[in-house]
Amino acid sequence: SDGDTGSGWQQRVAAAGPRPDCILPDPYPPGRSPDGYLPLDRALDQRDATGDTARYHRALEGIVRREPRDIDAWAHLGNYCLDLAAPDRTPPPGVPPAGERQRRSWLRTALGHYQTAVSVAELALPDPFGGFLDWGHLDNRPFLRALHGMALALWQLDRFEEAEQTLLNML
Repeated sequence: SDGDTGSGWQQRVAAAGPRPDCILPDPYPPGRSPDGYLPLDRALDQRDATGDTARYHRALEGIVRREPRDIDAWAHLGNYCLDLAAPDRTPPPGVPPAGERQRRSWLRTALGHYQTAVSVAELALPDPFGGFLDWGHLDNRPFLRALHGMALALWQLDRFEEAEQTLLNML
């Protein structure tokens, strides 16, 4: 293949051989929610219906307070802060435009949320973990989204080697 042979990641993956496919546990097992509707889905629907991102942020904070194992809510908190840090982003009502100092603070906050999501997910994996987390399994997607967001936040904080390592680990 004509892929990147300089990093050696392809050779390392091939040399490792077959790996077991893993699925992260759902923090909301069947029957926990009477209507089957997840708290994050409610928060997203409310945000989409009203455009009220401040309420959405408060809802996410409430979700992780009630269920700290909700990896997706942590990742969405990271996304919220990462969006606030975007230089061309119009801030939500009540939030002043971000100068460089505030922007870096939002990035560090986003990184903290992503790191929390990653830590929660890693605690649910077998130790040592040598398996494969397939995107096709819905319960794996929040962890993979959190890793992606973590890499983006690290990159924007000029922590390029850590961002690169995070992305390579995802491969």
